[in-house]
Amino acid sequence: MRRVKKGLAVLFIVSLLVFAFTATAGAYVGSKQTKLDYNNFKITVDGQPVNLSVGVEPFTIDSVTYIPLRIVGEALKCNVNWQGDTKTVVITSGASVQTTTLLQQVAQKDIEIQELKQQVSQLQIQLTEEEEEKGNSNLYDLEDELLDDFDEIEDVDVDDIWLDGDEDEINVEVEVDLDDYEDEWLELTDSDIRIWVMDLVGDIQDELDRKTEVNGEIINSDNGDVLVKFSKDGTRSLSVTYKDSNYRGNGVDDVEDELEGDRFDVGDIEFKITYINYYEGDDEIYVRLTAEDDDAAEQWDDLSTSEKENDVEDICQDIADAFEDDANAEPEIISIFFYDEGGDSLESYEYDVKYDVFD
Repeated sequence: MRRVKKGLAVLFIVSLLVFAFTATAGAYVGSKQTKLDYNNFKITVDGQPVNLSVGVEPFTIDSVTYIPLRIVGEALKCNVNWQGDTKTVVITSGASVQTTTLLQQVAQKDIEIQELKQQVSQLQIQLTEEEEEKGNSNLYDLEDELLDDFDEIEDVDVDDIWLDGDEDEINVEVEVDLDDYEDEWLELTDSDIRIWVMDLVGDIQDELDRKTEVNGEIINSDNGDVLVKFSKDGTRSLSVTYKDSNYRGNGVDDVEDELEGDRFDVGDIEFKITYINYYEGDDEIYVRLTAEDDDAAEQWDDLSTSEKENDVEDICQDIADAFEDDANAEPEIISIFFYDEGGDSLESYEYDVKYDVFD
């Protein structure tokens, strides 16, 4: 009974083999009966036995051993499919399927990563915009506060105050209209402007940070002329430069440049201004005069106190007049130092401009 069942199975398997040979080699078409020998064949893959069910055992024909293709393929982790319409056995290696699957998964992950990167980029842009909007909003509020507190430079109305930047560095633009306030601007002294700017910058740093670098300009909104430039790098000293010579005559810097090198006499000794600086915060002028004569020290000792003071007073008045007339400044003290031709100190004086006396 077993022999009969085997025979039927063999005929079925042979038919499959014939179909396979027909699809691949095309050498023989048809069927025939032949003698199949079973000899209890076994199959192992990598040392592991392959379980064989009844009817799919290996057999020999004319000393050639035949093994069912699906058993071998699946034992080798391959996919075996029969395409009946084309009579084709399709074998796909398990490694190829796994690799293809992995590549598909990797490709999908790449897509997800790109999408995440785009989301992160969009979030970063959104965060930056929100921070900028918040920063601008804070600056808008500060602009309003400053304009309330600094709406006038003495009698000159301030039209607007603009801020741009952040707590690291801020740019300031102050607008005044000299079409309406030209006469009032003309009456301003450098000290008036400097004090106003100093207070303005101080409030900005108080609101932002004491280390904030502040750079700014006061502009005539009528024609765009820059009247004053100022800057303060954190806790360093405030720098103010006056550019409004067309409105208030020369600035302090111009007067200093004009006076440096001028010559004055004390008795018969000729001196030249070798250093001059107007400290606007204190309205004090420092002047150094160096003798041009070879025997200045001896001549100086020969002069009486009254002779020296009379000439020194005239020098101080000339210097004070230059700053008052040409720069609209209001010097209060002039500290003046005299040196001989060798650089040795002769004498120094402190002159009170307002009361016309030596302190």
